[in-house]
Amino acid sequence: MQDQFNIELFDSKNGVKTIKVNNYFLHSKYNPLLEAKQFAQKNYKPGCIQIVFGYGKGYIVDEIRKLAISNEKILVIDPIFEGDISCEGFELIAYENNQDILYKQLVNSIKVTDNINLIVSPNYDKIIPNEYKAFLKALNEKLHFDQVTINTFRGFQSVWHRNYINNIKSAIKDYSLKNLYNKYTCPIVIASGGPSLNKQLRLLKEIKNNIILIAAGSTINSLLMAEIEPDYVVSIDGSIENYGHFKELNLNKSKLIYSMTNHPNIRDVFSDDAYFFLNESDSYLKDHLKSIVKKEVVTHSGGGSVANFAFSIALHMTTGPIAFIGQDLAYTDNKTHADNNKYLNVVDEEFKSSRNLIEATGYYGIPVLTDYPFLMMKQAFEKIKSKFALDRQIYNCTEGGVLIEQFTNMPFEKFSEKYATKIVDSVRENDFIEKNVGHREQAIQKLQNEYSLYIRLVKLLKENLAYLSKNKFEDKFSQEILRKLEKNDRAVEKLTKQTSLTVAIQYINIEVLKYFQVKKGETPKEAYKRVYTQSETLYKSLLEAVEGAAKDINELLKNI
Repeated sequence: MQDQFNIELFDSKNGVKTIKVNNYFLHSKYNPLLEAKQFAQKNYKPGCIQIVFGYGKGYIVDEIRKLAISNEKILVIDPIFEGDISCEGFELIAYENNQDILYKQLVNSIKVTDNINLIVSPNYDKIIPNEYKAFLKALNEKLHFDQVTINTFRGFQSVWHRNYINNIKSAIKDYSLKNLYNKYTCPIVIASGGPSLNKQLRLLKEIKNNIILIAAGSTINSLLMAEIEPDYVVSIDGSIENYGHFKELNLNKSKLIYSMTNHPNIRDVFSDDAYFFLNESDSYLKDHLKSIVKKEVVTHSGGGSVANFAFSIALHMTTGPIAFIGQDLAYTDNKTHADNNKYLNVVDEEFKSSRNLIEATGYYGIPVLTDYPFLMMKQAFEKIKSKFALDRQIYNCTEGGVLIEQFTNMPFEKFSEKYATKIVDSVRENDFIEKNVGHREQAIQKLQNEYSLYIRLVKLLKENLAYLSKNKFEDKFSQEILRKLEKNDRAVEKLTKQTSLTVAIQYINIEVLKYFQVKKGETPKEAYKRVYTQSETLYKSLLEAVEGAAKDINELLKNI
């Protein structure tokens, strides 16, 4: 990229090399090292990943490395000189003139628990404004997605664990999704609840017997109103609102495929067979669940949408082509959902002002209105396709909404003419299902053992809170208190790994790691107060989670 610029390298007034690019100095022409030291001291923030846009001769990065006493990670990006940079003590992010690639690089380098400090080296935003704006856009996208993740954990962590515990009662009787692996060769159509679904319902009804139809969550309401009952319904949402979409349904043959964090009452709506699975992000529960239900447990990749999981599950079920309808991921026709979906809203000015709406490339190549959660779902589809279905026939027959890269756009009518040509024979589960032994007594014993672990955890966490309160110093912990806390912490960690608690404490870990930053110029007393509050928050939050889990398991044991 250097050949696009007029780059001058010469000695500053005190003999240290400096650089001028397109008549802008990157460092002082008088004393580059002093300037770098002052700039770093002004812009460095402890406890953060330091992202430096602009390396130049590296003076500023060198000074930031000296200040990073907590070993903060340093990321550097420099579209002008990246080929000349030796990455010693920091990570170089190669600049790409592609926001998706930049975003993926940031995802690989920044965790959701990280705090960010962006430092723009002098004049870089003036010399390469377009590259700087593209980088900012990718960084903002990453931070927006992280905030969505944090908000989700904050709102649902206790619900997810309660649902997991309560779904065990059904999983003991139901079948593992493993049993549907490659049981179909026919086309599968995944119906999602986007506004474009409305125009596909007539044709869908005509070809229904020639495909396997999977409804993505609440989409089932729009299908039933059109007198179309799906073969399978995938549900992952653990909220009471999601249960509201199902509780009054009258179903004849639909089979439920549910994640273990799905709202447990939804299972009662389905009288036919049902299949359970774990989200891939909950794979650490695989051995735990298997030890209780005594069945093989499979995990599936997903994203921000039940349709993401439906895609992964469809790939698991059939070797045939897969089509999406109603997968807008955008506010087509100023609607949020298809007609007869209980989530349906009109996108008016009030709605637009309350959401961070953006434009993205649409199905037909023109911009469409979408938002960051929708884009997370889009990226999840593309990730699943590239990871699990590179050579598979995957068609987007939505005929609207956002363009999903790697999917083949095809009108639904053309897909139907090409693939939905003969009646599909229903799979008879009795022909291939493993013997579905409930193992009720073993499950009860396992749950009773876990309950006893929770009682031990409660005791340890209460002890830790008592130890904190007994510390007599105002600027440090006594060695005796530290020794007792560390001993209990090791025991808590060991016991937690023997339970399903990780589901319930993900946001606690985020909160404790992310929101107790070291402050610049912190005194020993201030540092002690911060660590004390951080520890107290951790133990109180863990105690609340453990007591809630103990209560949930105790209730399950009464009803199992």
